[in-house]
Amino acid sequence: MPYYNNLDCAGSEFAHVHAPCPGGREPEFGRVRQSGFIKEGYLSTIIAAAVNLSTWLTAWETGIAAGDIIVLPETSGSFDPGTPAELQGFGDRPSSNGPRTQVLSVNDPDYKLNYNFYNDLANRTDLVPFYVTSTLIHIFDKACTAYASNPVEDDLNAQIVWNFQATVISENLPQFYPVETIKPAIKYTPTTTPVVYNTILEFSADTEDTGASVTATVAEIDEDVEFQFNSLTGTTGTAVTMAVYVGVTQELTVSFPSDYIGRPFRYIDKEGVSHVGVFTNGNVNF
Repeated sequence: MPYYNNLDCAGSEFAHVHAPCPGGREPEFGRVRQSGFIKEGYLSTIIAAAVNLSTWLTAWETGIAAGDIIVLPETSGSFDPGTPAELQGFGDRPSSNGPRTQVLSVNDPDYKLNYNFYNDLANRTDLVPFYVTSTLIHIFDKACTAYASNPVEDDLNAQIVWNFQATVISENLPQFYPVETIKPAIKYTPTTTPVVYNTILEFSADTEDTGASVTATVAEIDEDVEFQFNSLTGTTGTAVTMAVYVGVTQELTVSFPSDYIGRPFRYIDKEGVSHVGVFTNGNVNF
């Protein structure tokens, strides 16, 4: 009886590439310089768009604006690819290779503003990690399990940062792509905080106020509370929501078009304390 083989398992469909000439092998350098998460439902859109440089950037910009991509623009950290699990062997093989347990460890210096995000991270099951090295962005193919910690050292000069560990179990290592094309979408762009804002939402007569396509809601009427920002005209973005916390208490809910994401605002709380932040699809903590 003949054997019918559709695949030559002894070989590989991919050839190894060697760059022997001096300067022909461009090195890649370490440190997890940027990181973040892609929501599992948006991963196929990102991967499909990678074949075309113009759609690649658009897909990232669209995903970030809609909250389907979370970018941590300045980080440090490392990646441990793990080793394949040893599974039962068959025939003459003593064992076979299984999936790897891969761990991404990232330090995020944006400490004070992100309590709610990192405190909730262990409950999320829909986030696919990515990370950036010197010229490449590496994207996992499966969602992770993750948790965050914020250890404090006995050192007056030691900075407290968030550290998260994201674990992915997969047969595949993260696929990587050149990062240069999408840098306009994921890079940190400093914003100048305005001295005066042209739109002020206030709550002396009602718990809700609207202006320039932005609606803010507080729990109770308070004449001291204000939400200030500079208006945009001709907005076309999708509707998103931001929750503003002071400590562990949510004091404000803001609904707005995604065009506002990344633009500065000032929130004056019920104690009269002024807080400055940027529009975010998610939580802001002061």
